[in-house]
Amino acid sequence: MYLVDYHTHSSYFSPDGRSTMEELCEAAIARGISELCVTEHCDVNGWDGKPCELDDDSYYDMLDRMRGIYGERLIILSGLELGQPTQNMDLARRYASNPRLDFIIGSLHNLEGFEDFYFLEYPDEESCRPLISRYFSEQYEMVEKADFDVLGHIGYPLRYIQGRAGISFDVSEFTEEIIELFRVLVREGKGIELNTSGLRQPYGKTMPTPDLVKLYRECGGEIITLGSDSHIARDIGAGIKEGMEILEAAGFTHFTVYRRREPQFVKI
Repeated sequence: MYLVDYHTHSSYFSPDGRSTMEELCEAAIARGISELCVTEHCDVNGWDGKPCELDDDSYYDMLDRMRGIYGERLIILSGLELGQPTQNMDLARRYASNPRLDFIIGSLHNLEGFEDFYFLEYPDEESCRPLISRYFSEQYEMVEKADFDVLGHIGYPLRYIQGRAGISFDVSEFTEEIIELFRVLVREGKGIELNTSGLRQPYGKTMPTPDLVKLYRECGGEIITLGSDSHIARDIGAGIKEGMEILEAAGFTHFTVYRRREPQFVKI
């Protein structure tokens, strides 16, 4: 089985990363991962007021050093998780323009004018509805306007609405909006990621959920990556095998890897 992890963070360049790149690489090799893409956080609205640190060559030089150490046992790829790109398009374009990049995840962690969904309070189901509506609207705008390869962890707010607040919010009322989101992704030549982090968290589900993965496939979606969203070495590769089973059940015969922003397909 060819295993990859296309959503990971290190302590060197992601403010919430807890393991070094060396530790990530060693964990990947120990768990039979063939390709590791290090997708450090790069939020255009900064992180606690601090700008992204991937705006120079230090990140790429570090990856080259990792390839020198581990390159015979592990394919190591350059990536970034581009957060909220439409909230500062000029900065997003600059971050995404580096020709040394292999892969970009487009993510929406907070609505414009709001804190990260992690910090919000969810008193009841009714209070969640306008947030989810705006979430899908801003994602649609991201897909139309921003430069990235796959849309990250679709359903991210549910990690906290369902997983932490315990509210059984049903997103099926937004099915038409989600279909339009998937259709514009296909039209723009972009894809989605199957983020497995929820499987090891109270949420207990992938992002997007298996039913939405199937809906994406029915909308013509072909590009889909697999990522653990690990911030610590022990989570490298977590849930990837389960994710591949979800892809197969949804009708996929392949998953996607990237080289210099170009998708390639690997048979499951």
